[in-house]
Amino acid sequence: MFFFVKNLNCRHNSLRVSLVFLGLASLSQAQPGNRDHLAALHPGYTLINVMPNGIQPGVSGMDFMVDGRLVISTWGGDHTKLTPPSKNGQVYILGNVLQDDTSKYTSKLYATGLQEPLGLKIVNDTIYVSERQSLAMLVDANKNGTLEPIEYKQLAAYTAGGLRHEFFFGLLYKDGFFYGAHSLALVDGGSAAVPQPDANRGTYVKINRTTGVTEYIAGGARQPFGFGMNPEGDMFSTEVQGTWNPACAFTHVRAGRFYGHPQLKQVPANPFDSMPYNPPAVLMPESEIANAPGQPLYVPTGIFKGQFFVGDVTYGGINRIYLEKVNGEYQGGVTRFSAGLQCGPSRLAFGSNGDLFVGEIGDESGNWNEPNKKLYGLQKLKPNGKTTFEMLNAHSRPKGMELEFTEEVALDADQAAKYEVLSWTYTRTADYGGSPVNKKPLAITSVKVDPTRKKVYLEIAGLQTGYLVYIRLVGLKSAAGTSPWSTETWYTLNALGSGLPFESTLSMVTPNKGWATSAFKASRFSGGIAFKISLFQPYILRILDAKGAQKAIYHGIGPGEHSFATQGLNPGIFMASLESQGKMATLPLAVY
Repeated sequence: MFFFVKNLNCRHNSLRVSLVFLGLASLSQAQPGNRDHLAALHPGYTLINVMPNGIQPGVSGMDFMVDGRLVISTWGGDHTKLTPPSKNGQVYILGNVLQDDTSKYTSKLYATGLQEPLGLKIVNDTIYVSERQSLAMLVDANKNGTLEPIEYKQLAAYTAGGLRHEFFFGLLYKDGFFYGAHSLALVDGGSAAVPQPDANRGTYVKINRTTGVTEYIAGGARQPFGFGMNPEGDMFSTEVQGTWNPACAFTHVRAGRFYGHPQLKQVPANPFDSMPYNPPAVLMPESEIANAPGQPLYVPTGIFKGQFFVGDVTYGGINRIYLEKVNGEYQGGVTRFSAGLQCGPSRLAFGSNGDLFVGEIGDESGNWNEPNKKLYGLQKLKPNGKTTFEMLNAHSRPKGMELEFTEEVALDADQAAKYEVLSWTYTRTADYGGSPVNKKPLAITSVKVDPTRKKVYLEIAGLQTGYLVYIRLVGLKSAAGTSPWSTETWYTLNALGSGLPFESTLSMVTPNKGWATSAFKASRFSGGIAFKISLFQPYILRILDAKGAQKAIYHGIGPGEHSFATQGLNPGIFMASLESQGKMATLPLAVY
């Protein structure tokens, strides 16, 4: 039996009561990363403060110059004074930040008087900012290191009614065009103004860098706090929960689509409101994993390659988003990545040396503030080479979910007891946020572990599309005996994936004496395991059980394939060994 206490999130100050789960068997204090926030920095990184000369920036935009200097913008806004909008936004240029010697860091105030900039992008060393009422270009024509009023140029101008949260979020650039979004104007309580004070609010925009001509490409946004792009040029936006948005979201933005928030009583009607609703790629439940997610940043290298880091200015810390394509559409999940920062992260950027720079922000008069943290911060996470045991990602299969881990998992007699699965959906309404609908536990009918022991397949009864699938590790440990860094993931099941468990993974080879892994591979088929040998020489392939007893032997004199039937065998870990000319390679095999 579980008792759920719904989150109480005051939208105008820092009062927040997090979601609490109470179970008959789990009344002990929650551990960090287990139904609660993480409490520390990810073990794979070292934290360095990047605030030279005593500056205290509330970072709202961030990008690098070609020479490695970091340019940041500050929001400069105040939730208690909305009309006229603040013009206290600033731009700083920071030097030597790719070094680790903080005494070498420098800062130069480059521009002041900006109107709440919430996006910054550098193109050919020219600084562009998305302000509340414009896309502006900041060009230091006289090269004196400070922007003069005459050097400020509006590339595109917009109207705004001076209401709460009426922002221009951004900023991305690709092939001569900038991308961002105009959020909706809000009233007290977090609802959208009806009607909106100006046309074309809640829209994603594409702006010609040369002419400033703006094209409104998609609609249905509420508060799209940040934008990221993958190497294929696909654009993604975060979204804050609120009216018509029962949870925070990570959305794949495509032209001609509507993402859920209508503009009521608007004249003329917003053209996107009549289009079909397109669900987000990933939902992030309010106060369980997110409250105000910021800029998503694509991870180009390392163990998290292909994922996105996303900070959160109110929930705090950084999460990881992992994606897959099902029926041509992105979907995926979210899990916690790191805490231990000075303030809630709003903007992220990778330095050329691989350091992850984190721009942080707070607002004591609003709800952009992580409780008990400062209201500003600029830090960097430097990879230190350490690894930790955690869920890397999850993939949908027709009858279950396939989890991948960063390290080998320990095997247990009752493997299914190591996982908890819940599922629920949401109803989109005009109320702020939303409670889970039809929330229920799902039964795990079987568990399979692949030969590398880094992938686990959970066959799950009762999976439904259009639902969120929550998976929690319950006492699972790595083969080395360590507990996971964080135990939870939330997967948005818009559609069931295809394929069989582990089919995309050919089992890895551990060559004992230098063989290339391509010499010896294995794959599954119905009823057994198939081996592919690529040696142009005599060899012996043996299959051994856990006690070393030989179950099969094959002799070959060149490239070939052999199959090993597993029907009738008790589940367990077997070993395949390949021997030839004094060399040996071994391969663990999971039979289930």
